[in-house]
Amino acid sequence: MRIALIVAAGLVASVALASPGRVCAQESTVIVSVDGVVFEEADDSSRVILRIEAGQQLKVIAQSGDWVQVQLPRGKGWILRKMVRGLTDSPQLSGLGDKPAERVTIVDEFADVKAGPGEAYLALKRIFRGDSFAVASRSEDGEWVQLRIDGDMGWVRADQIMASAAALPNGGGGLDGGSGDGGEVGDGGDGGEVGGGGGELGGLGDIDDLDGGIGEQDPGPTPPGATVLEVTLGGNFQLASQTFNSDTPSNPFLQLYNVDSSLAGPSVGARAWFLDYLGAGVEYQLGLGAPIEVQFSNAAPAVELSNQTHRIRLDLTGRFPISDAGGGRSTWAGLTVGGVYHEFNIQTVQQQPNTPPVFLTNAYMGLRVVAEANAALGPLDLFASGGVVLLGGLDQGQFNSGEQSGATFITAEGGVGFALSPDLGLFLKGGLDSYEVNFSGPATRQEDITTAINKDQFISVSSGLTWRPL
Repeated sequence: MRIALIVAAGLVASVALASPGRVCAQESTVIVSVDGVVFEEADDSSRVILRIEAGQQLKVIAQSGDWVQVQLPRGKGWILRKMVRGLTDSPQLSGLGDKPAERVTIVDEFADVKAGPGEAYLALKRIFRGDSFAVASRSEDGEWVQLRIDGDMGWVRADQIMASAAALPNGGGGLDGGSGDGGEVGDGGDGGEVGGGGGELGGLGDIDDLDGGIGEQDPGPTPPGATVLEVTLGGNFQLASQTFNSDTPSNPFLQLYNVDSSLAGPSVGARAWFLDYLGAGVEYQLGLGAPIEVQFSNAAPAVELSNQTHRIRLDLTGRFPISDAGGGRSTWAGLTVGGVYHEFNIQTVQQQPNTPPVFLTNAYMGLRVVAEANAALGPLDLFASGGVVLLGGLDQGQFNSGEQSGATFITAEGGVGFALSPDLGLFLKGGLDSYEVNFSGPATRQEDITTAINKDQFISVSSGLTWRPL
């Protein structure tokens, strides 16, 4: 009779320990099931006094409702009862009832943890292949899974994870008895077979249709350190003005240099990022304007002039990544240094008899130094840059205005991009390039002109497609 009572008592104790929902004060020690925190009181709005990790063993002091009081290295605190289990229990996942479950493991090279179930949400942190976490819930469409990560919550794509028991090295074993590519995790309620091990994998609840094999995973976001190539193709519209002022404004020759023009043309560019921190890029912009008429003097007929602009930039950028939005997009700040060549070319289209041809070519060259920043906000990218051109000068060809005594070159740009997909997007940006050069001595070969200022200014708007083939 005594033996029967002892056996019965043992069975009752085993049943009591089998469910994390039945932890009681008499259980001297429990194991933490998932990473979490310990509160000062049995209330999740009270002060957090300690972070705990899955696998830690804690001594139970008391319980109150859904809370368990445990002994800490210094003092005591309260933890949710569903976050711990008895020493002999199988691992449980909080929030999934009594269904036994395994943790899930990241099988992509890395995964970006989002604040919500979608690519548009802010990226909180990055986790890597082999990391294992407990599942809290999933999105309604089944494409996103919420994980408990270091005591916090975050969302990752479902195709980037698989059950820990099935995540064998090098894709070995597979699921449903499959090969190294793996099969699929079956319905959580019924439990799918784990190939190679012969055991059943249950407890993933309604998180079904997760791809099992590493070899079949989608590429996902670009791995850190990989080369990312961005190609832009679009068109631009420019408002250009060229002015020439001096200390003898009454000189009629100066009227040659009062030119305003509207131009349009293509814009192409490419930028490659290496190791997330270093970028190299090139951009070319062409502007073609309608012919303009200029009357050099009251007695002379008007002369028809063509005009066009060319701008070439070669850049080297160092940046500091702040967060990664995936697909080669990120939030960052950096500094760009590179060369720039910007030409405003005006010349005669229809030459009048006994009139020399007109060539008013201004070509600016120098070292471009700008501060840049890009903010990835969901599908949007906001970007801006601003700086100066150093060590630069103006080449006027055969119409040299004199000795250059000073130059001020300013450049700025800003705009927005919209990601249509991880590889394709749209952009719209505006820019300002202002070049001012001072001359001293006999400017424009006129003895009575001793001081002159030449200024070219370009206001541009461009838009088009952004493509990320790598």
